[in-house]
Amino acid sequence: MIDKVLVTAFCIAAGITLLMQILLLSLPYFKKIEFDTVCHRYVMSMSYEGGLSHHDHQVLLEDLENRGFDIRGLHGDKDAAYGSLMSLEVDAIWSTYRFRRLFSLEEVDLCFAYSAQIPARVLSDN
Repeated sequence: MIDKVLVTAFCIAAGITLLMQILLLSLPYFKKIEFDTVCHRYVMSMSYEGGLSHHDHQVLLEDLENRGFDIRGLHGDKDAAYGSLMSLEVDAIWSTYRFRRLFSLEEVDLCFAYSAQIPARVLSDN
């Protein structure tokens, strides 16, 4: 009887560990999609406004920081002539956990980068 209890307990622990590992391995993919979506929204805004304004720059920083990203670099063209290419480049780090052994977690930092170029669609005063 005790052997069935021990086997059942071990199977439950191993199943929970496997489920957590799958969850921890899939989380970075969802965070990357979230990161790219936020950055893409500001690229579209840059396209129609003719550049990344100081206000949008600050809001983008705050938005990414509120989502758990540590911003290492952010560059967006402030203004561009109609038809010229504008770029947005964002580098960030996101901390997460991974299983090191069967029941021990370690913290790892994942680097995310976003880079996009898009033509300006607004006539500027330049």
